[in-house]
Amino acid sequence: AKSMALLEKQMEAAFCTIETKMFARSPQSQALRRPVRRNLQALLTREHLAAQTTQLRPHLVEAAFGLESAVLSPLRLASPGTHAIVISGKIDRLDVSKDGHAIVLDYKSGPHAFKLYRAAAGIDIQLLVYLLVLKEPKNTFNGKPYRGFGAFYQPLKFDPKGSEPLAPEDPVLYASLKPSGFFVLDDFPLLEPMPHPGDPAKWFKLRINKNGSPHKKINDSLILQEMQNRLDEAKNLILTVADLIAQGYIQPHPFKDGNTSACTWCDFQSACPFDRLTGRYRNIRQQSGAPGPAAPGNLQHSSMEDP
Repeated sequence: AKSMALLEKQMEAAFCTIETKMFARSPQSQALRRPVRRNLQALLTREHLAAQTTQLRPHLVEAAFGLESAVLSPLRLASPGTHAIVISGKIDRLDVSKDGHAIVLDYKSGPHAFKLYRAAAGIDIQLLVYLLVLKEPKNTFNGKPYRGFGAFYQPLKFDPKGSEPLAPEDPVLYASLKPSGFFVLDDFPLLEPMPHPGDPAKWFKLRINKNGSPHKKINDSLILQEMQNRLDEAKNLILTVADLIAQGYIQPHPFKDGNTSACTWCDFQSACPFDRLTGRYRNIRQQSGAPGPAAPGNLQHSSMEDP
């Protein structure tokens, strides 16, 4: 109840600021308030319920790394071409257990599914970069290294039908607001109790078959070595891109994944020399649920030889 009251107070202050700057209080502004309020109330209810079973607690929000007044050191890499690479940014949220096990959360205004094959192809490596930041020697928790074991996109929006706050038993809290990402299977009990065989986990994407193995589709888990492989792929991709840029290979070569492409959300289409109708896209496809081809070699070949 106290959390909801605090949320209501903060929302009212935010709404008043927006209305003052953008439009006067009106029936239209009231209509905008309702879905925002319902979304945030649902997320807060979910967080409250999930906190009763997890061993993690929010540790940092808007955690800057490598920026002015940053609480975390930047990601530093050295490329084969001897280029020093320093990456800075912000992590929306960092949750940590008492012994330093950690996950990162990136809030999304709508559904945003993480797919490993896209990360392997050089797309959607944001979450992997955040985990690499936690591995920096100067980034510690209580004097010890962070033990990052998961990263997720957390949706903030669902279909806001109705006007009343969602009840704790409402299935939308467990489905529409479920994070999408990846985690080390052995560390799943830190997130929530391991589900019984045949049942799905309540808060994260995991289902255990009756034989004890993870479900093929309802499953965001990785074994520890798979996690390390994904982090190595992301690191190699960053190094390769840096070297290619330093060598002058900067021509645009956007990806295409089914019906979507990098051009879909690009703010620089009017200035870009790439022709979206006749240009050659870098096609990526999911193959049997497995990650795609290694990103660095694929990217280097495409950038250097394709028009």
